[in-house]
Amino acid sequence: MPDLQKIVATEINAQPKINRLVVGVSGGVDSMVLLHCVSCLELTFPLLALHINHQLSGDADGWQREVEHYCSLRDITLITTKVDVAGAGGLEKAARIARYQAFESVLQTDDLLLLAHHADDQAETLLLRLLRGAGLQGLAAIPRTRKIGSGVLLRPFLKIEKQELIVYAEANNIAYVNDTSNTNVKFDRNFIRHNIIPPLKKRWPATISRCLETTELLNEQAQLLQEYVNQDYEKVVCKKERLGFSINLGSIISLSRLRQIAVLREWFRRLGENYPSRDQMEQIIKLTTAAQDAQPRLQLGQHVISRYDNKLYYLPLLEESIEACELSDSYTAFNDGSCLEVRSSDCGLDAEKSYRIEFREGGERCHPYGRRHSQTLKKLLQEYQLEPWLRDRVPIIYCGDQIAAVGDLWVEKSFFVKNGKPALELSWFYS
Repeated sequence: MPDLQKIVATEINAQPKINRLVVGVSGGVDSMVLLHCVSCLELTFPLLALHINHQLSGDADGWQREVEHYCSLRDITLITTKVDVAGAGGLEKAARIARYQAFESVLQTDDLLLLAHHADDQAETLLLRLLRGAGLQGLAAIPRTRKIGSGVLLRPFLKIEKQELIVYAEANNIAYVNDTSNTNVKFDRNFIRHNIIPPLKKRWPATISRCLETTELLNEQAQLLQEYVNQDYEKVVCKKERLGFSINLGSIISLSRLRQIAVLREWFRRLGENYPSRDQMEQIIKLTTAAQDAQPRLQLGQHVISRYDNKLYYLPLLEESIEACELSDSYTAFNDGSCLEVRSSDCGLDAEKSYRIEFREGGERCHPYGRRHSQTLKKLLQEYQLEPWLRDRVPIIYCGDQIAAVGDLWVEKSFFVKNGKPALELSWFYS
């Protein structure tokens, strides 16, 4: 039998810095064994137990009281929090999301969160994701450690089988609760746990350890692949634009199709966006080869993928219309999330006149300071390379019936002042 306390101590001591040690405790055998192991160690930082009450069972409050009783006996500081489980994607997913949100709300900088996932959990996750058609990273299953909120999550039992935890609990007289919902096979994980894995273990006794070896190999290969993806990603140059973000298409197109998909998936990951489906990814790949003047776009949830000027853009959906208003003395906010900031300057827009803000209607002309001739606003916006989706949103500053400035792109020739005259500098941006 493995020395669980030594395993936990080794994992904890390998961490570079720990502010507080936080143990997630449901009251079940796995987490109670983990809490017992930790409480037996000589720690140089505070120990905190965290119980999440999902309120999904009539026994939930009783489980909380059991955890409270155990912690009071061993003088362990305990935080309990109740969560409301709701959301799309099924009860299991909603409960997991609520649980991890609660974890993040408690964790402080450099906190180490310990969870009691074990090798059987890993095997179940591998089979679940295999049946759901997961890719390489998904099949790597449960990570041993990762960032979570302001802290770090660590699973010291990930190579330990469930039965070994039960033996430890019996040997140390550790009381624990049994969640009867764990026998309900309408839940996918329970179905695999009770109806799939036992026959596999009967035929292949080493099923759990073999699944564990597979996830470790897949994780190594996923890490190796990520190193290559990172190298490709650095070449595409993700840039924050006036609105949204862009990446350079020239660098993407030079890659093979599989590498293009990998780089785009990495882009979405770093932007915090869910991975597009296979069909959506195919449409995005088509955007990269569309004609320069096509200006194609694809909506993904509350964002849009669009192509312009040899770049691929990731943009938020905006309000359909934008409202005219007076130019304020310092800061004007618009209903599409954009802002126009006004500051004193040595040169720029004449500060001694009154202005209002309008938006394009079509047919306007302007003569920017520094240019020899006037030109239509449509042509000027093209020459100044303002993205097409912003051309009807750029604030146009009027004095009477005359255009005085266009956003922060230019000031009209007759309204430009310098040589000590009071002037304004404009800055147009999206917050």
